[in-house]
Parts: sequence; structure tokens; C-alpha cells
Amino acid sequence: INVVKKILAKYDWAPQCYYYIDAYCGPGENPEVETTGSPTVFLETAKDIEIPFRAWFIDIEANNTTLLKARLGESDNFDILTGDNRLIVPRIAEKLPKHAYGLIYADATNVPDFDLLGYISRLPNLKRFDILIRYSASMVKRTRHLTGMQMNDYLKQIDKKYWIIRDILPGDKWQWTFLLGMNWPDMNEWTSQRFYKINSEKGKEIFDLCNNMRKQKTLNDAI
Repeated sequence: INVVKKILAKYDWAPQCYYYIDAYCGPGENPEVETTGSPTVFLETAKDIEIPFRAWFIDIEANNTTLLKARLGESDNFDILTGDNRLIVPRIAEKLPKHAYGLIYADATNVPDFDLLGYISRLPNLKRFDILIRYSASMVKRTRHLTGMQMNDYLKQIDKKYWIIRDILPGDKWQWTFLLGMNWPDMNEWTSQRFYKINSEKGKEIFDLCNNMRKQKTLNDAI
């Protein structure tokens, strides 16, 4: 968001707004691990950075959106939508202005819908959107015998040239990570929070751990 704020200040042809689509928004908190949900994290961040924004929080479960509405209330800056994100996200994209900047966040309970992410990454109005994926490497590895797909196969479906990956936290048997895809090459690594470019030495190490490759592949093979 900080990067986009600087871009908007420099170029008046860009819509002066940050657009955020949370494709699996959930109820707004996870009491089991005492964490705040992604919609609240986004709203607090946008407020702290002081950037105009428009957001959509989507979940297929009506119970989740009902709880989220109770927590967040109503606003002209965001909508809370119940339904299939495969139908809702393209409709949102159709109404976005040209040259819109923003982020799509995909935090699925199971394996993210990479067919959806690949499709929306190619929509003209979402060309300047980054894609952030919360991803369980262990979960994908367990389904590999059914799908024949590894992490690098899924990423090939998404039209983003550059990826940043977060290191696996110690003791995490599910190997949860974050994958941030973008078309901008100059995003810095965020080493204090264990985020690395996948073409860096550390990033390749994490990528191989998540992908469980038997032999080293080049970056061009991976993307």
C-alpha cells in the first residue's frame, strides 16, 4: 500500500484509490489462535497509511459474512458479499476503472482456487493488482497424487512475473507460507518478517521446501 500511495502521488492518470478484494474473508477473527481477521487488518492498515480505498470482502458462507457485518458495521468504502468468489470477483473487476491499483488476497481453508486466480490475473482491469496467497505446502503435497500438481505448476497459471515467498515458521507441520505475485521487479525483500524474492538464495531454498522438488530447477522453470 505504501508503494501504491507513492505511485498515485506521482501519476495523476491513475485512479486515486487503493482497491482491495478479499476473496475468502471469513468472519473477521480467529479466536482459536487469537488473531484478527484479514478484513480488519486491511482496514486498519489503510487508515494508518492514510490512503483512499475501496474494498470488497467475500465469503461463500453466510454465517461468516453475518459475523463480519456485525464486527465491521456499514461503510461506503467497503462491501461484504455472500457468494461464490468465482462469480463475484469478475463482476467487481468489470466495474473497476482503467489503471486501477490494488491487491487480491486469497486465504482459502484448503487449496486456493488457482483456476480463479489465473483467470482474474489476466483480466484487463486487474492488470495492476498484486496477488497475495496464503498457502499450505503440506496440504498441496498431500493432494499431489490426485492432481499431479506442485506449487510451481500452480504459479504458472497466474500471470505475474515476480514472486516473493515467506519462510516457513519453525514447527509448522502444515508449512503455511505467503506468496506475493506482482509485475513490478523492484519490490524489496522484507527480511524482518521472513519474506524473500524467490530468485534469491534464501527464496529458492524456501521455494524448494514448499515445492518439494527432487532436483533444482531454474527460475524460468518455476514460473
